[in-house]
Amino acid sequence: MTPLLLPLLRRVLLIVLGVMMMVMMVVVVRAQGWQQNNRLPELVGMVEMMEGERTFFVVSSYTFPVRPYNDTVITNTTSCKCRNACLVSGERCVSWSLVDGSECRLSSQPLDSLSPTLQPHANATFYFWQKSTEGRYWWGQDNLLYMEAKTSMNILDAWEHCAAFPGHRLVIFKTTQQREILSQFESTNGPLLALNLMKTPDGPVWGDNTTLADTALNTPDILSIYGDANIYFVWFKNKMVNTNNVDRLRKAVCQVNPYHVAW
Repeated sequence: MTPLLLPLLRRVLLIVLGVMMMVMMVVVVRAQGWQQNNRLPELVGMVEMMEGERTFFVVSSYTFPVRPYNDTVITNTTSCKCRNACLVSGERCVSWSLVDGSECRLSSQPLDSLSPTLQPHANATFYFWQKSTEGRYWWGQDNLLYMEAKTSMNILDAWEHCAAFPGHRLVIFKTTQQREILSQFESTNGPLLALNLMKTPDGPVWGDNTTLADTALNTPDILSIYGDANIYFVWFKNKMVNTNNVDRLRKAVCQVNPYHVAW
């Protein structure tokens, strides 16, 4: 190697190292948001209309700021009239909110972009159609509602996807009954389900800050730890397996708790 090439090689190495550091910083920042993604507005409940064809979720004490071109405001109205106004507008209306008992806000913004703008309001209620999440819902034996995303995604995107919908979280499993739900899902849909579980110095911790050691699933036959650097977990062949492969696509399933059972 000639002396003239050494400075060029150093510059190339510095650029490569810089890019690698930026990628690592993005992953770290998103991982730090993991706990925050599990602290979103809770659901008050769920209402089924038209034999389930028009099911919507209810979130108390939240609303959204009105944006021109995306939203409509109706004054001097009621909760029922506000919902019907959204209903008759067809697919264009994704969610609505009643503020101060008489102001109706209708939004056509996609729910995943609207949710981050939700604001606490003591005298407001926020509603959104179940179908606006574009996921497939089913009830588990644990009385929780499950929603499978229509596409696979990496683990960090799965966290953020569930967090985009109020009352939804990436799956957390603590009981032997829920283990059966995992096994049934895997037998039908295949392995590699993203879990809301992260390896910490205190051991694996679920997204609601429950340590795995405090659950019924902390058994050697279900937990496989491979390497200290692998901090994320997936469900693979009836086991919780840790991995550090952030980019690989996984199945994303969210949990919802409309009936406020222990979860």
